Amino acid sequence: MQITDSHAFLYDVPRVRIVGGRLDCQLRGEFRSRWSFTLDPLARIGRVNLYEGGSDRPILGIYKLEGATLTICYHGPDDERPYQFHNRGQWMLVLKRK
Repeated sequence: MQITDSHAFLYDVPRVRIVGGRLDCQLRGEFRSRWSFTLDPLARIGRVNLYEGGSDRPILGIYKLEGATLTICYHGPDDERPYQFHNRGQWMLVLKRK
C-alpha cells in the first residue's frame, strides 16, 4: 500500500475504497494502487493475506476491526506474518470509515 509520491503522502490523506475483497488507493483523486485480499477471521488474531496488483504471492498481515476503524499490519512480501499491532519495523494501516 505504498503511495509512490512520498512527499505528497506526508501532506495529503489517501482515500481507500474497499469493495468485495479489493482495496483501491487514491491520492488527490488519482488512482495509485489496487490490492486484493483474503481474510481469516477465525484465527486468534485476524489474519489478512494481501496481494499487490495481479500478484499471486501474498503479503502476510494481521487485522482488527473496532467499530468504524480497520487496522492492518504487515511486513514485506518475503517476511513472516506480524503478531502484534504497532508501527515499529512494519507497516500499520489505520482506516476509518466515513
